[in-house]
Amino acid sequence: MGGVRKIKLNADTSGYAEITSSWWGGRVITAFGGYPFASVFPSFMIYLLEQGYGEVVLWTLTMMLCLSAILWLRDLMSLAWASPLIAGFIMAIKYHVNLDWALFILMTIILLDSLSSSLTVARLSLRNYRSAGDATDLFDMTLIPPQIWGIIFVLISFLTFGYTVLLLVDLVPDYYSNVITTASEVFYFIEKFLRGTP
Repeated sequence: MGGVRKIKLNADTSGYAEITSSWWGGRVITAFGGYPFASVFPSFMIYLLEQGYGEVVLWTLTMMLCLSAILWLRDLMSLAWASPLIAGFIMAIKYHVNLDWALFILMTIILLDSLSSSLTVARLSLRNYRSAGDATDLFDMTLIPPQIWGIIFVLISFLTFGYTVLLLVDLVPDYYSNVITTASEVFYFIEKFLRGTP
């Protein structure tokens, strides 16, 4: 058993999550997953915005923020970050305000920040491996040197950023469309199941 106990966001956009898990694999997945998710998520949101799914992006961000605020955000700084965004997103949904341009800028900033964060962890792993955050935690759990984890984080973030840029100018295959197709099929199956139709 395990889960997230608390998420804290700082004014400098850094933060951390306190997790509890008795399963070794779960701790490894949680420690590793943060940096890839921080790159792939904004990349996919940018793709959705470019494809005209701005409302989907807005709903996704709103639900994620609400869920995080209810379950995990405990300190005033984190709530101060989340509350205005939640209120603004809900108002935009209610009054059908088009925020595509603002969401595109926000997701681009998050994607660029993922590059900066991965470089910071990689640099820390080289200078003081005991203070390299998730790379240090992964080293403690797997005995794989934190420098290796730092390099992996950097590679993932740069490859994701590069793929996003090239995808926007149609220079690479569109793999994200497969995700949309699969999600649509899953939702269609769930809808049929709930309606009791064959």
